[in-house]
Amino acid sequence: THQGECTRVFAFPWPQSGQPECYPLGSDPWAAPTERDGLFYVPAHFGPGSGPGTGEGTIVRIDPVAAPGENGTLVHAFSGPDGRLPEDALTLGQDGHLYGVTAAGGSAVASGIDSGTIFRISPDGSYEKLHDFAPPVSFPAGRLLEIAPGEFVGTVSNGPNGGAVFRFAMAAENSAPVASDSATTTAEDVAISGQLSVIDADAGDTLVFSIVSNGTLGDPV
Repeated sequence: THQGECTRVFAFPWPQSGQPECYPLGSDPWAAPTERDGLFYVPAHFGPGSGPGTGEGTIVRIDPVAAPGENGTLVHAFSGPDGRLPEDALTLGQDGHLYGVTAAGGSAVASGIDSGTIFRISPDGSYEKLHDFAPPVSFPAGRLLEIAPGEFVGTVSNGPNGGAVFRFAMAAENSAPVASDSATTTAEDVAISGQLSVIDADAGDTLVFSIVSNGTLGDPV
């Protein structure tokens, strides 16, 4: 037989005396942790709230080597419009961000469209909602799979009949070109020519130059 030892790394805390909220870091984690830089990120289906089964869910960061009781940090508490009820493990993208879905919530939740979201958590811990689901493709279920940098596939339980597979692609981010500083001088009334050196991380882009200010003793042509 094979035997091993199971050790508790973290326990979602109960409220202490005088605390107004039950489950201050959330409750009911339904998915496995996702590791990034030695820390574990766990979605909790409920909390923080006033009792069991309340609240819209949380994302918690766990330091597995810190002292028990001091190793959990609330990264994000869902409120509804930004998503609610995270159920599945996060996906570590090739860009270092963590990507996930919520089973419900979204921008139109106040209007009764409670269809789910896609979100990401940056390396500094900030949260960003990326997409609101809406019928007939709604209620994401399952972990996102990154098939190319910034491109993911996932599943929804409503889509529009017995469910569907969807693809989500991040919008390309365009980096600003960087110009090298240069200076040149010439004698009065003597023309001079020069070349501006520019580095652009986005290969293939067309660069357009404009004159912001003229020289003090002459005009560029």
